[in-house]
Order: sequence, then C-alpha cells, then structure tokens
Amino acid sequence: MPAPSDRFVQFLQAKCSNDNLTEAGPVSLIVLFHDAGDDGAQERLDTFPVAEGAAAAELAENIWTRADEDAQARPRGAAQRYQVDLFRPGSEGRDAAFGFLIRGRGPVTRIEGPAGDTDAPTERGALGLALRALSEANRQLHVQSESTAGMLAAELVEERRMRKQLETQQRSLILQQNEVLDTRAERELALQREARRGARDDRLFEGIVALVPLLVSEFFRAKGLNVAQTHTRDAAVGTFLSTLTVEQLEKIACVLQPEQTTFFIEMYKQFRAEQVARDAEVTAHKVNVDPPTATE
Repeated sequence: MPAPSDRFVQFLQAKCSNDNLTEAGPVSLIVLFHDAGDDGAQERLDTFPVAEGAAAAELAENIWTRADEDAQARPRGAAQRYQVDLFRPGSEGRDAAFGFLIRGRGPVTRIEGPAGDTDAPTERGALGLALRALSEANRQLHVQSESTAGMLAAELVEERRMRKQLETQQRSLILQQNEVLDTRAERELALQREARRGARDDRLFEGIVALVPLLVSEFFRAKGLNVAQTHTRDAAVGTFLSTLTVEQLEKIACVLQPEQTTFFIEMYKQFRAEQVARDAEVTAHKVNVDPPTATE
C-alpha cells in the first residue's frame, strides 16, 4: 500500500495540532473529493471525523488509502487529482484545503457510450456519455419530427390537388348536364312546335274539306252550270278535285304533313278513278253501247 506524501502529513500535523486553534475550534471534519475536471466539478468520496488528540500520520494514511482505492478504478496511467477540505465546528465554510495527485491503475482506460463514443471511466465521463446520448436522441427525434411534418405537408398538398381536380370534374359534369337539359328542352320545344303546326295543318285541311261543297257550288254557279242539289259531299269533293290544276295540287300538298300528303294523293287518285268511270258510263249511254267491263 503506498504511503502518503510527506507534505500531506505535514499539512495535517500543522492544521490539526493544538497550536493551530482558532475561535471556530479545532479541525473536526475532513472531506475527501475527487477533482473531475478543470471546470471545478468535484466528486465527494468520503468523510473523516477528527477526534481530539488524533495522530496526524494515521489520519493521513487513512485518507491516502481511500484515495488510492478510488484511483484503482480510474483510467490506467492517468493522473487523478484529489483534494481534502478541513472544517471547524464554528465555521460555515472550509478552513483549509490540500490537493495531491495519484496515478490511476484501473483496468479500463475508456468507457463506450450507446452512440459509439468513449469517455473516461468516471462519473463525469458517464454523465458526459449520457448527455451526448440524450442529445443524439433529441436530434433524431427532431429529424423524425421534421420528416413527419414534411410527409404531412406533402400529403396535404396532394389532397388539395385531388380536391381541386374533383371540383373541376364536378363543374364540368354540371356544365354537361346543363347542356343536355338545354338540348332536351329545345327538342321538346321543337316537338311542341311541330305538334302545334301539325294540329294547325289538320284544322286547315279539315276547314278546306268542310268548305269544298260550298266552293264547288260557288264555282259551278259562277260557270253557269246546273249542279244537282242531290250531290253528296263526296261527289262534290270529287268534282272539286277534278277541277284543280297541277300547280294548285302542289301548293295544297306543301302545307300538309307527309302523312296528310299521302292521304290527299290517294284520295285524289280515288276520285279521279271514279270520275273516269262515270265519264265512261255517260259516254256508253250516249252511243247506246254497254259500259266496258273490268275483264275487257
């Protein structure tokens, strides 16, 4: 076991002797510290009460032994600084201090942190490793937060783009729907106009047909012809149709619907056939011959 230095023993003898009494009383307590670094941080290792009449050499040996035990756990070959503070019972602060060095003899020279970094195998080193690990965790959390915020911002931009696209499609569909409705309304209006025009033409044709007997009578009366009062409406219509020219027939057909035009033409052909048959019968009676039969 290494012996304490002579200077340390002399320091304790001088401070603990009865010749060094002060108003605060004799030295009653010695505290051993390990100096953790240049920033003044200290690690308290042990306390040593000082009894009245205690031998300074024995007290120095006990303190040195405790410091040496601590040095065995420190990095090998590294100088470890220790300090003893002396306190008197009537004093609020320390009365005196003494520092000394002991080489570390620990098997471990460095300790490794969770991030792969290393530090001295001391409480200060462990604290430094913990602080650096905490700083690294904080940095990673900050990076992750920024990444999450970036992802959320990108998703928000994409959602806005999709919503704008949907709104554009919705407006386009509404416009198309309005166009279809407008087209349907125009078609319905056109059909209504055609229906009204057809009804008007039907009424016009019915009026023409109703006026045919009167027109025929007036026509033959104006010609000075004797029209038999026994003529039926069909006979009058046939007579009236027989007097129409091609231009008059075309003008009448222009104001009729396609199906009405077809009916008008068929009716005209029928009356013309009947007229031809009547003319042939009249001619046969005049020449005293029988009317021609269908087989002839």
